[in-house]
Amino acid sequence: MKLRLIIPFLYLCQILTGQSVWSGNIEFQYSGLANGDFSAETMPDSLEIPTEGTFASITLDSLGGSNILIPSFKQSDSNDEAYDIFLMYMKDSDGEIEPQSWNVELVDPTNIFDISATMIYMTEVDTAFLLGLIDPIINGEVDTENWSEYLAGVFTQILGASYLPISGTIAISEISEDSFAGEFSGLMGELGWPPQIIYIDEGAFNYTNPFAIAAPDAPTNLSALNSGDNIELSWDYPDSALITHFNIYHSFNGNPFEYLNFTDFLNRSWIHSDVELGVHAYYITAVSGIVESDPSEITEIEFMNAILGDVNGDGVINVLDIVQLVNIILGVNSSPTENELWAADVNQDSEINILDVVSIVNLILD
Repeated sequence: MKLRLIIPFLYLCQILTGQSVWSGNIEFQYSGLANGDFSAETMPDSLEIPTEGTFASITLDSLGGSNILIPSFKQSDSNDEAYDIFLMYMKDSDGEIEPQSWNVELVDPTNIFDISATMIYMTEVDTAFLLGLIDPIINGEVDTENWSEYLAGVFTQILGASYLPISGTIAISEISEDSFAGEFSGLMGELGWPPQIIYIDEGAFNYTNPFAIAAPDAPTNLSALNSGDNIELSWDYPDSALITHFNIYHSFNGNPFEYLNFTDFLNRSWIHSDVELGVHAYYITAVSGIVESDPSEITEIEFMNAILGDVNGDGVINVLDIVQLVNIILGVNSSPTENELWAADVNQDSEINILDVVSIVNLILD
């Protein structure tokens, strides 16, 4: 049963696991309404069931930033059938990891990838709890329609059973190509009333001997299309690839790219809603498997809030749009824009023909 506990724990950590994996050790003491200590080190490969373990992973994302994830576990001192689990995460936006410090933040389950640093501590976690988080995947209950909701639900359950950061810092004090080390401390509390408060003190970590993991290929054929009040993105990626999700990044009016959202591993499209009129938008996507891929090629679009039937994009549906549509059908307009093609397919049957002319006439007469 203990071995089955570790498998789902590492699977959940794999969501953010990275480009290089490091072995090492971590330890801290805590006091308050509960008192104790935590220590774990990377165990050598063995057929024996592990009683503790830790590793660090560093992922380079598509914007050149670095994500540092440190998951650790050890057997509970008071219950041989349970484990204490500690997760620590830091993000370095410029990709050049150097001695620095972060203030910890509370994780938002609806946007788990947009945070600079956090700590989560779970004590006496039994096998049934973690298996309950991953069994829906094993049993086929999680698919393309509910992956995002499932992921948010997993983190909601984890947060509901954890000590969460109220305040605190994480610092890297030394780093080289072969090792990095640092310290951490913070005030943490469990949800509920009265709140259970502990203070983590004298936290330290030290990781060495990294080995690299190859990144997956980048998505291809990313396109953006005005779709009513939204921008619809679509891209290609092999169905057989072992991935967890797609990350979507955007830039408006030439500003630096920023993380926007993610889709589940089966989707190849996403709709960006509530976009302001007149913006010039740029998008890239990247694949996350065990590591994040290089970004796709950039696609750009000027969001003008296209209207079905308004082929020339002047905001009015009239005879000029019929002329423009006929030119597209006859090939006079041999290179229509994506927005013109979308607005010209008035009946949305994926074909542009005389039926769309009739539809525009009906819109004008109405």
